[in-house]
Amino acid sequence: MLDDWNLQNILIVLLIAWAGYHAIIFLSMAVRLLRVPVWPVRMQAADERSVPGLTPDQSALLDELRQLGFEPLWHGSQIAGPNAWPAAVLRHADGVSHASVAFNPNALTGYTVVMCSIDADGQVLSTTNRLGWFTRGCAPEPRQADAYADSLAQHLAAHRARVAHLAPADADRAVALILKGLDESHARLRAAGSLRIARSPAQPDHLTLAAALRCAFGFMRVRRKLTRPYACAATAPAHRRAFFIACFAEMERQEADRAARPNLKTGLLVVSMAAALLLWTWAFDWRQAVALVLILLIHECGHAIAMRAFGWKDLTMFFIPFIGAIVTGRPRPTTTGQQAVVLLAGPLPGLLAGIAMLYLLPASQGFWMTVASMAVFVNLFNLLPVTPLDGGRLVEAALFSRWPRVRVAFFVGSVAAFLALALWLESKPALIITLFLAISLPGQLRMARLQAAWQDEVEPAAQVGHLYDAATRSGRAPALAALMMLIRNVIQLQHVRRPRLTESIASIAVLALVWAGSGYALTQTVLADRPGAAAETRSPAQLAFDRVWDGAEFDQPADAVRQRLHDAARALGADDPRHIDLQVWQAQQHDGGMPREAVERLLQGGLDGRVWKRSDVLREHLDGISYPALGLPPVDRATRLREAIAWAEGIAPALLAPTIETHLRLAEAIDDGGDSGRAGTMLGELRERAASADDCRCELSRVIRAQAWFHLHHGNADRAIAVLEGAPTAGEMQSPGGRLALDYGWALLAAGRHDEAVEQMRIATRTRRTDGAKPARLRQALDLAHALRKAQRDDEARRLVEQQRPWECAYARSSEAPAFASAPWEQARDRARNETARALCPPLAMSAAGR
Repeated sequence: MLDDWNLQNILIVLLIAWAGYHAIIFLSMAVRLLRVPVWPVRMQAADERSVPGLTPDQSALLDELRQLGFEPLWHGSQIAGPNAWPAAVLRHADGVSHASVAFNPNALTGYTVVMCSIDADGQVLSTTNRLGWFTRGCAPEPRQADAYADSLAQHLAAHRARVAHLAPADADRAVALILKGLDESHARLRAAGSLRIARSPAQPDHLTLAAALRCAFGFMRVRRKLTRPYACAATAPAHRRAFFIACFAEMERQEADRAARPNLKTGLLVVSMAAALLLWTWAFDWRQAVALVLILLIHECGHAIAMRAFGWKDLTMFFIPFIGAIVTGRPRPTTTGQQAVVLLAGPLPGLLAGIAMLYLLPASQGFWMTVASMAVFVNLFNLLPVTPLDGGRLVEAALFSRWPRVRVAFFVGSVAAFLALALWLESKPALIITLFLAISLPGQLRMARLQAAWQDEVEPAAQVGHLYDAATRSGRAPALAALMMLIRNVIQLQHVRRPRLTESIASIAVLALVWAGSGYALTQTVLADRPGAAAETRSPAQLAFDRVWDGAEFDQPADAVRQRLHDAARALGADDPRHIDLQVWQAQQHDGGMPREAVERLLQGGLDGRVWKRSDVLREHLDGISYPALGLPPVDRATRLREAIAWAEGIAPALLAPTIETHLRLAEAIDDGGDSGRAGTMLGELRERAASADDCRCELSRVIRAQAWFHLHHGNADRAIAVLEGAPTAGEMQSPGGRLALDYGWALLAAGRHDEAVEQMRIATRTRRTDGAKPARLRQALDLAHALRKAQRDDEARRLVEQQRPWECAYARSSEAPAFASAPWEQARDRARNETARALCPPLAMSAAGR
């Protein structure tokens, strides 16, 4: 199986994973920004002469600024809605540079410091640090820049380089202008159209969608710069722990203050659902895409309902194309039993509905049976005991929450299981999930260490400090922002209380019961339709007839077989479909095939046999007309085929599928007669009929293939490629062993895209064995060999033919080659295959292939 994963496939998977990873970060940042409240800023002076109420790490930052040459000029508070932080404005000894400090902690930037200067026009020139992605996205100003520095000293140096030409400003005037600029910052955002203005002054504004997307794009551009460690006095070893606790508390406060914005959540769900629907329609069929989206939506709604019932807050649901869907929220402390309900509430409704549909729907409801099978597969797959699926998370909560390191071992096993599953199914989405899981493994190890260090009955702030100590004990702690998310995840895991023994046993028992019940239900529905199971329901008379029908008695003379069948049929019920099979067999015994009168009686009877359906009877009769007509001149051939189609549509107007091949032969005859325009129109009309007919869904691909070969026959390879790529069945072009995949390879070959054609032929000639092993032989090996020759890879083509020994090699240089009628417009393919066989088949292989 690994041989099928060539470098191109691996690069495609890595590219998709890279793009998906960055897309998730981008969209997560955009959604997060849309929910952040934006309050007007008000700077309020303090009465004291020194900055009041500073913590040791905040005082250390002021001392560092003093060491850089700054002295405080103003102190007070920065007020934004219900929140307030100490603030100060300092002046540098050069009289040009000033520092505006707001003591609101941030893991990426430390405390917010903005370097400012006043130009000759009385305008403020500011240099932020690691905030430019936000300020430029909201309200870009030419007088504003960002240093993206790694320390206060670098920040100051970058600013002084910008303002080296300026003269010192009056201290009081500079402070007044800086404070005024901060007070007016909210008004500037409104003037720039970056805010969605609240309905009430008591409510905060929020960023518009355009502003949030600009900011998120800016964040992605500088994300690597933001992950570099930031060094200042507040983050120095002596104060780093206190600063981290302050940052964590600020993050929790911001999470609690985030607006619910239900319209935003609805928009996110609708947009992500539409994107998933479009991409799955492109990859599969639109009806299957709609079904898959609804199955996932029901699944996630089950989770959401259970979460809401157990007090989860801030629920958000969205789709991830090619991966699935997810619902997130802020959990409250729950028991393991409640967590089990939340996890099972997603897959169980869809699983039960799918099994019920398989049990109740007749087999003739092909599409709905497919939907039911999809619902069963998706939800049973989600119950596999593998992280991060629901079944794996249930096993983790029930068994491994007490032993974090055992949980990591289970996670490693899950990664290995996903990798094996991805390779076995040849599934790029499964491989992408495996890559994400593998990338997260170091974080899982760090989480396990912190879980082992968890202390019960400890205040939240003290718990954060204790976990910080545990994470930094080895001296290799991650960056502050990453460490904050790590500790937050650990705290959320601890919201699920450690299970009692009864809860663990009950959770695993329920999961096992679901699997056992699903297996039993499937054996009573899907597996019950297998021939072995069906034989048990046949009566003795039916068994006796079937033994004659299927047995070796057919090797006897026709009269003896006829007598045996008639004797067996006398014991059958009058409405048994085997009587129809007997009538078909009797009609087939006539010289020259089934007489038209017998076919008409069978079709007008309106009944299907056990083996022979009415559509099969009509198809065989039309084939008996079409193939002998291939030797006629185009005009006579078209006349005969037209008469056959007119008769078929008159006798069985509801059966289009059996007439498709005859329609195609008629279009080919008209084309051979010189009227290619009429032939192309017929193909287009036939495609529309096939797409809308209930019995013709499986024949639609056949018509599309014929359209492609029609264009290839007339030398228009690009048009053939467009027909195949734009077809509703385009997803079949990546199906191993599929004819549509093979035809796409021939179209690429005709367009001169030889390397792409070779890779496409590899897909088309590959087969998948049910036991997961690599197939010993390829299908249509000569097609791949011809593509390799066109790509100037003759040695590889010769080795392929020697290994595969296609059956055509038996006749490659023989005058006794059997005559086969080419499919419509595919004569060029047959000629190329024969030419390849004559050129590459080894003489010794011909007799072996003949045997």
